[in-house]
Amino acid sequence: MKKIERILVVADKAKHRQTAVKRAIELGNRTGAHLHIVGFAYSAICEKRDVFDTHQRRAMKKELLRQRVEDLRAVIRDEGAGALDLDIEPIWEKNIHDWVVDRAHHQHYDLVIKSVHRTHTLVHTPSDWHLLRECPVPVLLAVRVRWPKRPRILATVDLAHGDRPHTRLNDKVLDAAATFANIMDAQLHCCFVVELSEVLTDLDIFDAAKYRARIVELARPRIDAIRERYDIPKSRFHTPTGKSGKAVNAVADRIKAELVVLGTTARKGVAEQVLAKAHTDILAIKP
Repeated sequence: MKKIERILVVADKAKHRQTAVKRAIELGNRTGAHLHIVGFAYSAICEKRDVFDTHQRRAMKKELLRQRVEDLRAVIRDEGAGALDLDIEPIWEKNIHDWVVDRAHHQHYDLVIKSVHRTHTLVHTPSDWHLLRECPVPVLLAVRVRWPKRPRILATVDLAHGDRPHTRLNDKVLDAAATFANIMDAQLHCCFVVELSEVLTDLDIFDAAKYRARIVELARPRIDAIRERYDIPKSRFHTPTGKSGKAVNAVADRIKAELVVLGTTARKGVAEQVLAKAHTDILAIKP
């Protein structure tokens, strides 16, 4: 990710804070990117054929879509973003993540922005998780309405595996983090978690400190190469131990990061673990 020129923005529901739209406007002001803002307005009531006739259903649907556009235009006016390159598209669709993934596959976007939606049940996987696994372009899941003037960005890398796929994904994560750091005039940090289970740390015969030191020593050439390439001081390269999701969030909280950039795959993994309890925005990068 070297440039951000086209952004697909999934607006929040009406009456919500419109976190995604406000984040997109912030990026639009800094990059000049085109913002395609989509507002979903589906209502199951309008599909009840046994209650409403065709004319009534069509009229209700048309009015809900019109209101959606007006609500988003009001947000844009309030944010003083009328001069930005943007357009608004109202969408009548129940499955938001399926629509977004399909649109991202068929049209070129450099980024998808959506606010974090945390509620879920045992029988339903949230849209956020679907987007992390399936969206073909980077996904920014926004938590905060505003970033400070000099935000901190945390890039997460996997240096325990030196194969080509992991190396390539690390490069994509770091390039994306560096792009955002440049756009937002942010301080760039990097995190490599030394995976360690609590079962092992509880064993008297296992020296966690020595294990961590050995793993970091083995990764030192790659750590030094990353630090040199992205101009990251030693104090900003973090090597915590523990479970990846928990360790990344702990570092993000400690340095007061506004954005965590990480790689994701088609299966459940670190990205979902971080997202579950993150207090920061998440930028998910596909291999």
